[in-house]
Amino acid sequence: MNTMKTGKLCQSWSSQTPHVHGLKPSAYPTSGLEHDFCRNPDHQSGVWCFTTDPGERWEFCDVPACETTFACWSNPLQLSCPTGQTVFIDYAKYDRTATPVCPCRPCDADCRAANSLAVLKGACEGLQECTIRTSGYVSGDPCHVRHMYLEPTYRCVTVTPVRDDQLEDLVTKYAPKIWLAKGERYKPSSVDFHLENVAVHDGHKVYSSNASTLPTCSESCHMSTTGWRRSDEDSLPFFHGEEIGPTRQPPVYAIVRPINSITTDIFYWMFYPYNGPDPACPGLWSLWGTCMGGMRGVLRHVGDWEHMTLRLVGGHPRSIFINPAYKHEGTYNWDPASRTYRKGAVAVQTEGTHPILYSAADSHNLWATPGDHYYKRRLIPDSHILDITSNGTAWDTWKNVTFTKYLPDGGYTGSWTWLNYKGRWGDRKVTTVNCLFADSAC
Repeated sequence: MNTMKTGKLCQSWSSQTPHVHGLKPSAYPTSGLEHDFCRNPDHQSGVWCFTTDPGERWEFCDVPACETTFACWSNPLQLSCPTGQTVFIDYAKYDRTATPVCPCRPCDADCRAANSLAVLKGACEGLQECTIRTSGYVSGDPCHVRHMYLEPTYRCVTVTPVRDDQLEDLVTKYAPKIWLAKGERYKPSSVDFHLENVAVHDGHKVYSSNASTLPTCSESCHMSTTGWRRSDEDSLPFFHGEEIGPTRQPPVYAIVRPINSITTDIFYWMFYPYNGPDPACPGLWSLWGTCMGGMRGVLRHVGDWEHMTLRLVGGHPRSIFINPAYKHEGTYNWDPASRTYRKGAVAVQTEGTHPILYSAADSHNLWATPGDHYYKRRLIPDSHILDITSNGTAWDTWKNVTFTKYLPDGGYTGSWTWLNYKGRWGDRKVTTVNCLFADSAC
């Protein structure tokens, strides 16, 4: 675009005629000062340019309403590899188009795309013309960066199926580092630790079990505490879980599930005997950012599963999935350039090969970053729930991770017999059924 609201044309940014200026393309290499296109290198209220009229130095441009929220590849990409290899993106340069509307068609289901403000993750294999959703704002772009395309550099990586004798090393290699929040009251534990303190109710039958003898049961089964509590707000000693230290780590349970000949998912499950109360604002917020009526504790219950899923392609990381508190988390794609897992502008950092996640105080919801996280749950309409994450106690899960292979029809035996259990892991009214392998809130 090179036309102003008055119809005047733009002076080329590389030209000093008719107006001499200091906004040279070489001085502002990231502002897109190309040809005579309208840009905004100095953060004005809109895009503009110097005019070709000697009597009028500059004007705002007549930017049309954006007709798309997508950004496009400049040309169809030939991203293909020989049989037995897959495409990995090493770097992606983003640039601007000169047209106000992107004439794209959507990607097909096999095209993996990412936010154009970050390095491209994943790949589009074969002949594709892919669209990429954009968000945020980059100065100098009309329509708030909705006209972007990517020029990736990529390489072909040989992928071979993961062998059974590699599973233990891979499970340990990519197990996450979990930061429990400062002052966390309800720490994780083993399944056995929990079962020592609860009874299993199956109709009129009551069982005392351990991990090897827990019955399959049905979805109507639930667990109750063996200690006496006057109300749901009373705490029992085992609610506080097991201590974490340099020589003591509660176990993490990994389930390995092959997806196809080269793709493998690893589910890392963490268990907490108790989910403490989440601060929630059940009413309105004041103009000063405070909750009118005060914050209240919600969602407390016995038995709390959390998980992260790692996807490998031929033994290489492709993405992680964080079990979302509601819908604010989800899939983060591996970015080889920064060695992080990214979702838009948010990145999951790593310690070596281990993703670093943050467990919210008391609720244990997993988040990518420390800080305050507000979200909503359908179970509590019109409430804003607060999760607080911080660098409290480091839980290096790879120091005590055990794994088994996924069995689609159950039939787990020995120390994994508890995986056959289909009931609730705590109170009948407020906990969920066994949701292992489900990519949803647990």
